[in-house]
Amino acid sequence: MMKMYLDPNDRDTIQANLVLGTLTSNLEKLTLTGAWQKIKRNVNNYYPATGETRPISGTQKQYMFSVQSEWSFPSHYLTVGAEYEGDDVNVNNGQTFARVKQDSFGLFAQDEWTLTSDIKATLGLRYSYINGRFVDKWGGNAYGEPGKTLKDSKLVGSVGLVYRGIENWAFRANFSQGYRYPSIRQLFTGTTAHGSSTTTIYPNPDLLPETSINYEIGARFFNDNWDFDISVFHIKAKNYHQSATVNGRSTYVNGNTAVTTGVETTLQYTKNFGNYSIAPYASGTYIHRKVTIKYGARADQTISMVAVPPYEGRVGVKFDADISPTFHFYSDAYVAMASRVRGANEGRASAISATVTEFPAWQNANLNLGIRGGDKFKYHLTLGLRNIFNQQYNYSRGSASLPEAGFHTVLSFGLEY
Repeated sequence: MMKMYLDPNDRDTIQANLVLGTLTSNLEKLTLTGAWQKIKRNVNNYYPATGETRPISGTQKQYMFSVQSEWSFPSHYLTVGAEYEGDDVNVNNGQTFARVKQDSFGLFAQDEWTLTSDIKATLGLRYSYINGRFVDKWGGNAYGEPGKTLKDSKLVGSVGLVYRGIENWAFRANFSQGYRYPSIRQLFTGTTAHGSSTTTIYPNPDLLPETSINYEIGARFFNDNWDFDISVFHIKAKNYHQSATVNGRSTYVNGNTAVTTGVETTLQYTKNFGNYSIAPYASGTYIHRKVTIKYGARADQTISMVAVPPYEGRVGVKFDADISPTFHFYSDAYVAMASRVRGANEGRASAISATVTEFPAWQNANLNLGIRGGDKFKYHLTLGLRNIFNQQYNYSRGSASLPEAGFHTVLSFGLEY
């Protein structure tokens, strides 16, 4: 038996945004965003039988830059942009040191056309290019092949329609393609120090990208007081990523298909009282997911008991007050909740015939308090009180579910200029 001790992650993040408006008669907005992040992870695996402790550590540096331009023309509104994200990861499991890198480039465009006074169509395209490489390693053979380079690219599209021919109503229909390339952890490192949920899951450099086709229809009703929205979605994923035991060891593999159908809804009522307003609200999601297993005792079988909460929701009340022309106060008190999770664990396919993952339902109370100030409210400060009553619960997703934090606070500050 092994005991695992996880030290708190040490994370440093710097992010900057620059927004420029009305640069030309057509260029409405230009947004530049840059970010740098460094994450340190430390895990100690203790084996009581031998008294041995095996440390696993990792450092991940992330770089991100994006530029987005928005153009206004007589009959359509065009958004065009590009983005870059780089990952540089070092992993040390006590026997092997490895360094891997991955660069992701993206080009995207979205064009919203006004076809009639009641109908708008939105067309979108995104091109992704990924270049990952195993830089080097020292000692052991738990990782992949040094010098190996993996590349891939994909063009996906989307189309949507919105109809507003009925007063206070908007009806929409959307179709889109999805694409998700495997992470560095799945392709190259596969260790606990880089976020995996078990002691060791070996990488798989032959892992294929996950693709999906997504459909959505929805409707929204809104007037001076009420805002109601409901949407129904259907997603079919191919080659979805999962962990499984193959030839006696855990690794990452591609599953067959995963079909997800669900409903999302929100309802809010806003009552204004002069300089302040109160808005009770509720939101909820229902999800039903069927997975066709590719590996293990139930290969090629379809299961509907998967480790995702079928019901999730949030109930709360918002309060806003204009204290002065340059000072605004806001708050949001809410309860978040999820239903019991009981499902076959598709993530560990070798044991899927016998293993059932179960986590109880949970609820927690939260409160956000904030202020906006300055000319045109250019700055804001928010204090978030999370899990106020210190509830013990698991925010379960898939096969891995670590306990969530007890009572804690989150402080955020923003400035526009």
